[in-house]
Amino acid sequence: MPPYEQYHKQDPQRLAFMMSLVGVSIAALGMASSFWAAYDSVGSAIFSMRMDRLGDYLSSPLAYVYNISLLLGGACFILAMGGLWWQKHSAAAGLLSRSGIAVGLGITALGVFPYNELFAHQLAAIFFITNTLVMFTLCCYCFVSHRALCNLPLCLFSLLGIVSGIGLLSQLQWPSMNYAFCPAQTLCLSVWFMWLHSIATVFAGLSLSATVYRLWHWSQPLND
Repeated sequence: MPPYEQYHKQDPQRLAFMMSLVGVSIAALGMASSFWAAYDSVGSAIFSMRMDRLGDYLSSPLAYVYNISLLLGGACFILAMGGLWWQKHSAAAGLLSRSGIAVGLGITALGVFPYNELFAHQLAAIFFITNTLVMFTLCCYCFVSHRALCNLPLCLFSLLGIVSGIGLLSQLQWPSMNYAFCPAQTLCLSVWFMWLHSIATVFAGLSLSATVYRLWHWSQPLND
């Protein structure tokens, strides 16, 4: 195969790697900057505050940064998982990439519908959490049967994501689809589950970008 054809054949791999890294980095930086701005405003009380309130335009100093970072990060993650799907390494990689696309859509929806639009925001959050559970479960499955797709750190973050995701869904109150109000300075399970789930999602995304980078350098397809 001529060198230029080989070069263009790797375009989906480069797209998947760069977009996964860029997407997760944008989301992480937006969350971190919003967190520090809110910490300067409310102090240690932020640790008893729901993480999605960082996108509340009425109370969060950098809500617009948080919401825009979710929009851009979700869009980049969709492109990344689309690139992984385009590589067609295996059926497991195809399932993982499609679940990742759904997660990216959920992240984007959370940016479109911030905390101020509570009902739509909760619908987007349920969609996001449900699809992360699917993605994390597939990652754990790949750790057992397709090690090239899931290393140990990704599996551990996926397990944390599964536990915190199930915990979040169990804390929902129906039919309002919202979490119970927690008084300040009290231990609130839904708050901690939300923080842990967000951390697990960010680090799982970084681990997935490392996985895509490894696959970029492997020309042979994986065996199902």
